[in-house]
Formats: sequence, C-alpha cells, structure tokens
Amino acid sequence: GHSLGAAVLNIALLQLGRTHLDALKRSIGGVVLFENPGVPETVLVESGQEVLDCLSPKTTEFFGAPNAINTIQHHHAHLQV
Repeated sequence: GHSLGAAVLNIALLQLGRTHLDALKRSIGGVVLFENPGVPETVLVESGQEVLDCLSPKTTEFFGAPNAINTIQHHHAHLQV
C-alpha cells in the first residue's frame, strides 16, 4: 500500500489479527508499505502483543525523506528502509 492506502491496509491487518490471528499467520507472507503515515498508538496497543509479534516481522516500510506525513503516527514494521 502507498500513503493513506498503506495506513488503511496496516490498520485493517492489525484489526484482522485481533479476530483471525491463525488465518493471518497462514495467509500473509509479507506486507510492503510505501510512505506509510503510520497508525495511532491506540490501534497498536489494542491489537495486542501477539498480533504485533506476528505482523511486525512480515512488514517492510519504505520511506522517502522524513516529513510531516510519514512521521506523524506510530510504526510497527520490523524493517524500515
């Protein structure tokens, strides 16, 4: 996903993990986000550590130069480029 789409995808996967973690573990090989503005901290906290532990290693985020958009919220990706 790119920009706002990346944030929406990110939130959707975190929410999906809360209710269908086993399916998410089996079906998601990797997630690539470009210029992701991040997600609110409350979304990360509500997702729970088990969901974050599952998704973070599978998530790669690519950023251009730091700016007001891509640094405004929180990120959980294991790899940030």
